[in-house]
Amino acid sequence: MGTLKVRYPSGQWSAILGSGFDAANTVRWNSAWGQVAGGSMSGGTVVIAANTILGQVSNVPTVAGRRYRFQVYIRAMTSGGNGAFDTVLKVDGAGNIDVWATNVTAYGNTLLSWLVTGDGNTHTYAAQVGTVSGSAVTAYVDAASWVLLEDIGPVTPASIAPPTAGPRVVASGNALGIVAMGALDTTVGAMSASTQYRLTTGLTCFTAAGRRYRITFVIRALSTPTNNYVVATCWRDGAGQYPTMGDRYQGVINYGYQQLNAQWYFDGDDLTHTWDVYLQTGAASVVQAYPAPGGLHYIEDVGPNTSPALPIPATNPPWTAITPLNGWLAQGTSEVQPGYRKVGDIVQLKGAITAGASAALNQTAFTLPAGFYNTTLTRVSMIGFGSNGTTFAARGDLSNAGALAVQSIMGATLNGAILQLNGVSWPVGVT
Repeated sequence: MGTLKVRYPSGQWSAILGSGFDAANTVRWNSAWGQVAGGSMSGGTVVIAANTILGQVSNVPTVAGRRYRFQVYIRAMTSGGNGAFDTVLKVDGAGNIDVWATNVTAYGNTLLSWLVTGDGNTHTYAAQVGTVSGSAVTAYVDAASWVLLEDIGPVTPASIAPPTAGPRVVASGNALGIVAMGALDTTVGAMSASTQYRLTTGLTCFTAAGRRYRITFVIRALSTPTNNYVVATCWRDGAGQYPTMGDRYQGVINYGYQQLNAQWYFDGDDLTHTWDVYLQTGAASVVQAYPAPGGLHYIEDVGPNTSPALPIPATNPPWTAITPLNGWLAQGTSEVQPGYRKVGDIVQLKGAITAGASAALNQTAFTLPAGFYNTTLTRVSMIGFGSNGTTFAARGDLSNAGALAVQSIMGATLNGAILQLNGVSWPVGVT
């Protein structure tokens, strides 16, 4: 007998830990659910002023125990000189966790991001401008800008017997959300010019082969007395990863504050590693870091690193006729003729076959070619109609050589019985 498995559309088949609805619910709980709400933004050309709502999602039900990411992206900002403002996350009108955006004469974009935890209640999340200083900043909020709230997985995986390593999930086609949370080193403050500093405290995480991950690093504010810059680099197990992952530059001007929001992608390797983020300052001057509150360092599973091996084609393949054997016959031409095909990794049957006088149980009724059966026994259920007009249930066994034999019929005699193949299907490539 096979193992009970589950998959989402176009995903891969994975073993369920347990069975029934509880197991399926565990699969769903332990994965990220993606965007749960889009919102409204201050449309058009907006001059940034205190208390301006840049973006908002309203009356969103949250689930207790889930983690959410609230993000606002503004595609372009500009100012007549040095201008700066901070943006505060407001939950139902309250809150004080801010991130800074700074602009100069040239254009630049900004991504504002916060993590929140669901509590089972309905909330409104807003990005509200707090302090504004320097030259006026104009934001261009159009169709290329966005605000959203996305579910990025459970705070704690469901209480199930976990595997010995890796994420506690079984649906490999899904993004799993945050799998490890780290912290910023709050002792880092003034960073000398042309010096490298570790801004994190070490984030240890197992990553599974075949999965893709995203590292996110956010420091809410940086400042400097002279125009300068910082370069962020990922480190793994004490070694810089610039050759494979690159670095991230952020300018820091001598007016106001500037946030840094950096991300890197990498593929898992079935090993446990410790990750850090280092900042290298430019030569011009000291750069002051403000790691808390609101600083973030986390690793997020964003799904498999390859497309499904067996995607569902845009046009279903044609049917191939089944040739009955050992006394089994194709049903008359007044009915759909027996045949088979494979859509994605699902084999489908159609039509009907009739048990002739020499047909017998436990003998091959027909065979299928390689690629249409599994390396282990596959059992299927069928229905049929007896010669006396009764309806019966039947069990068929598909061997690991592609031979399908009818093993039992309940409620009818075999001779003259019509076995319906319509609707019979099974997955291939599973064990």
